[in-house]
Amino acid sequence: MNTTLLRSICALLLGASLLAQVAPVPVDPREALLQATAKRYESPAWARGARRAGPDLAAVALRGLEGGAIERLGAGPVQRFFADAGGENRVLVEVQVGTNVDAAQRHVLGWLTNVSSPGLVPTAAAAGIPLGDVGFVGWSKPAERRLAWLLFVRDNTAVRVVCLDPAANPHPDLTAIAQAVDAEIQRAPVVAAEALVPAPKVVRFAAAVARCRAGERVPLQVTVDAAAGAPVLRFEFEGAGQGYVESDGAGGHVLCTTGPGRLVVRVCATGTRCTTSTATLTIEVGPR
Repeated sequence: MNTTLLRSICALLLGASLLAQVAPVPVDPREALLQATAKRYESPAWARGARRAGPDLAAVALRGLEGGAIERLGAGPVQRFFADAGGENRVLVEVQVGTNVDAAQRHVLGWLTNVSSPGLVPTAAAAGIPLGDVGFVGWSKPAERRLAWLLFVRDNTAVRVVCLDPAANPHPDLTAIAQAVDAEIQRAPVVAAEALVPAPKVVRFAAAVARCRAGERVPLQVTVDAAAGAPVLRFEFEGAGQGYVESDGAGGHVLCTTGPGRLVVRVCATGTRCTTSTATLTIEVGPR
């Protein structure tokens, strides 16, 4: 081979190799937004607390409001609605218990990222509201001290309190509600460094049969360790098969199949301390 040609090929290969070494690593847009928000709000300087077991959200009692079930929808935070005497939901409390402080602070940054305000969200401290390790407020009518929402992080728990109708009268006292949740967080026991944050444990999740026909009812066995608080169960579904779960009237659960295909059933057990564990099973559902 011609020496000049060989040298050219080698130079091209070397250049390609160097380009490959310095090529930028693609950044997930969501992660880039979080990093930008962390920089804007100087989150590395936020106070850092302990790891705790999570607040007993069932123990939060609010004057004039009745708390509903403690539920988690998908991978989002735990939710609990509070209704007025007429049964109208007025306040939503969302709680995310992180495996550590970083995870909880990251969740608060995610909420701040989705705020549409062009400027920085005011801090709770600037509003004269002692709350969490760091907190933020969303005003509805600042002159009237009406809040649309509050969010804060305390230790390894992120909390958002939302007024579902800021124009409603009487206006719910979001400050008192958020501080009640904050107090429950601080009452929770500290978790040792080497231990996991306690969560309800699904000890057994099984179906009476692995195959059935659409339209058949399949008894389910669900056993949950309630050491982390009496759990609320939620069933989610994936796959081509169709169905739903209902009570059998005796404290058990039945899968009611409605369409053929492979059906993956997931049970989510959420305890009063706002932590969740899951388990899945698969049923092959044949045609009717």
